[in-house]
Amino acid sequence: MGRVVVVGGGITGLSTAMMLARDGLEVVVLDQGGEAVPNSPAAAWSSWTRRGISQFHQAHLLSPRGYRILREHVPEALDVMLEAGASRFNFLSVQPSRIKDRAPRPGDDRFDTLAVRRPVLEYAMASCARRSVAIRRGVDVTGLIAETSTVDGIPRVAGVRTSAGEDIGADLVVDASGRRTRLPDWLGDLGARPPYEKTEDARTAYYTRFFHSRDGEIPEMPDGGLGHLFDSYSIVTVPGDRGYWSLTVVVSSADQELKELRHVDKWTDLIRACADHAHLLAGEADGGIRVIGGNTERLRRFVVDGRPVATGVLAVGDSVAMTNPTYGRGMSMGLIQAVGTAETVRDHLDDPVKLAMEHDAMLTERMIPCYRDTVQMSRGRADQIDASINGRPPQVPAHGTDPLYDLLVASGHDADFFRVFAENAMLLTPFEELLARPGLVERAAAAAKGREMPVPPGPSRPELLRMLAD
Repeated sequence: MGRVVVVGGGITGLSTAMMLARDGLEVVVLDQGGEAVPNSPAAAWSSWTRRGISQFHQAHLLSPRGYRILREHVPEALDVMLEAGASRFNFLSVQPSRIKDRAPRPGDDRFDTLAVRRPVLEYAMASCARRSVAIRRGVDVTGLIAETSTVDGIPRVAGVRTSAGEDIGADLVVDASGRRTRLPDWLGDLGARPPYEKTEDARTAYYTRFFHSRDGEIPEMPDGGLGHLFDSYSIVTVPGDRGYWSLTVVVSSADQELKELRHVDKWTDLIRACADHAHLLAGEADGGIRVIGGNTERLRRFVVDGRPVATGVLAVGDSVAMTNPTYGRGMSMGLIQAVGTAETVRDHLDDPVKLAMEHDAMLTERMIPCYRDTVQMSRGRADQIDASINGRPPQVPAHGTDPLYDLLVASGHDADFFRVFAENAMLLTPFEELLARPGLVERAAAAAKGREMPVPPGPSRPELLRMLAD
């Protein structure tokens, strides 16, 4: 039986650990956070801080792709979520009202998921993981330990060292310690080459408030989707469990004037002025405005120039790829990596070099297309907002020149194209695969001809600035 140490006890780390344990491996999870798992979902929401996870109490969406992975590989976690009051949700329920064709299609259940708040989801994962995995909380990993490598210039990791001076040996270390991982530094201490890394500023800041209903029911979601794009801001609505939902105003992190939205009254004035969202203020507010900024998009690769930077160690989750949280993809991208990592370890644990290479190939095939699509959308949206802030009109592609824009426009008017676009939004199919479908580009261009992107009802930037100045 091989031994695996997983560094990090978040959703990606715990799901990876459970999948590895089911393959007969001895798995121990080391989590820096010293807090015990709360004894109820309610306590997970009210008192579990998870220090170090900055977005723990922000809005989160479990995409249908992530839901499918849990259903196939960790179904018991979904059972706990349902017992905790998670709501069944299908993305097709938020089709724009202008689309009159509501006839179901075969395969519509691929858009199913559960609406659940992040602390409740993590409570469910942690409650299930401790049945099959050893979890040690309050353990700070400070470095890696190595053994003699059989490949020149490539260190062989053989375990981890803790701040208490304890050496914990392992056949494999999986780093799931998140966006603040110290893995590149740890590898550098062993003489490894730096991993490939590309980083860019997501240029976003978030102003979120949670609400809940007295009867446990979630109100109707806004018309046309969970995300609505205005000229210099967006509003993202996310349903949750037990009658909870969240509203997030997304702005440019450089937009000094919109920082007034950190005040409850200013934030409320904006939501009230948006006709599709105002009814969501009717719930009972849970706390004030939760603000977060400094969002970064980053991709790391631990195979460089065809050679692993080290063996005996793999990285998953935000340690590998971080994306703009606006699109709600982080948890599900982590789950994609978890199942792929378990499959790769199952086949190649006895060959450390092969394991590193095949893990990189798995990420290239399954995760990196999701990352690239997200960065492309994030960059385009940030450019639109920057143009609005600086008084420039948005650049709108001419009809038939940008297949993705044609697809986006068509999705607001046609039931089939709404489903096509939702396949990407819900991480089911990368854009490249969608656009390669025979005839799709031509049909999308025809459906988009003479139409424009719908503009949701709400204040323009000049109107919003006047509101905030009052």
